[in-house]
Amino acid sequence: MNRTSLLLLAALCGCAQATPPGPAQRQNDARAASCRQEAERTVLYRDRGQTMRNDDQDARVGTLSNFGIRSTTDRLGATFERNRLADECVRSTEPVVTEGQRPAGR
Repeated sequence: MNRTSLLLLAALCGCAQATPPGPAQRQNDARAASCRQEAERTVLYRDRGQTMRNDDQDARVGTLSNFGIRSTTDRLGATFERNRLADECVRSTEPVVTEGQRPAGR
């Protein structure tokens, strides 16, 4: 290929626009966002005591000490659990129930 054809090919590829997402894709994206938000809320509520302990330890000894190994693994575990819950929610066929849709007292 000569130089002109390469420049023309690069210009054509750069000008190509992606098609806008369809309604099904937008619905899937909205469901995934709702699932991530609900999983984050669940993990934060479940691990709120551990989060306070981690914050207290970080304030006392810093984040780069040898004492932070357990809190690091706890944080990684919480991240893994959050991602697992979100993936499970996306794959399920049940509707996503967010904080605003819950009945009072739950």
